[in-house]
Amino acid sequence: MTIPLAVLNDHIKVPTALCPIVTVKGNRYHALAHYAAPLPAKALKRPLANVESQADMLVSAIDTVISGI
Repeated sequence: MTIPLAVLNDHIKVPTALCPIVTVKGNRYHALAHYAAPLPAKALKRPLANVESQADMLVSAIDTVISGI
């Protein structure tokens, strides 16, 4: 499952339960969980970073998408 990232804009309010803020290489992004989709591993290029430490937020956002809460 892949979740696209969008550049964080402090001037635009977004629901953080659905679009949590993740940090990748010191930069902050919104993870767009409502756009999550399966993507074959061979379609991905080399890894840029590991967001395993932020997995709880991402799983919670996916749960929000699925449950609608």
